[in-house]
Amino acid sequence: MNDLYTLMEHLKQCPAEFLKESVYTNPKNGLDTNALVLDLYRKFSRAFDSVSEIMNSDHENGYTSEHLIAIHLAVWFFSSGELNVEKQMLPSIQSFMFEQLIDLSNVTKASKWIEDEERVEEFVRSALMACEILPENESFEEAFDRLESISVLKRNKVLARSKKAFDRVLEVRRKMAEQKAREAANVYGRE
Repeated sequence: MNDLYTLMEHLKQCPAEFLKESVYTNPKNGLDTNALVLDLYRKFSRAFDSVSEIMNSDHENGYTSEHLIAIHLAVWFFSSGELNVEKQMLPSIQSFMFEQLIDLSNVTKASKWIEDEERVEEFVRSALMACEILPENESFEEAFDRLESISVLKRNKVLARSKKAFDRVLEVRRKMAEQKAREAANVYGRE
C-alpha cells in the first residue's frame, strides 16, 4: 500500500494552487493554509471544525513563504488515498509539517519538491519516516540509508565540514609559506 513510486507520482501531481503563497505571507491572494490543514486533520478526527485555528499568530510570524508552501504540499501528500495513514499518526504529521519542514524548506525551494526527482523522493521519504511508515519492500535500515543518501540537509552538513577542513589546510599552507619566506629572508640577511 505504501509504494514509494506511487507516492512520489502523487506528490508530483500536486495541483498548482497548492504552490501559491499562504494568506500569512500574501493576505490578498494567498491560499488559506489553516483551511488546508483543517481539511487534512478532519480526515483523522471530527474534533476539528471549520473555525478551529491551527495556524495562529505564532505560526504566522515564524514561518517563511517556502515553509508554508511546503505545508501545502504536505497536506496534499498526506491526503493521498495511496498512503496508509492512521489517526494516531496525527502528532507525527503535525511534527513533520510544523517542525521538520522548517529546516528542509530553508534549503529547498517549494517548487523543487515536485519538479526535481531526488527532492520528490526526499520529501516522500522524510514524510514517511516522520510517521514511522516504511516504503513497501524496504527494511528500516534500507529506508533510513536511502533517505540519508539523498538528504539535502546531510549533504549541506558534509559540504560545510569539507569546506572547513579545506580552509584549515589552506591556512596551514599559508602559514608554512610565510615561515619559509621568513627563514629565507633570515638566511639572505646573514649573507
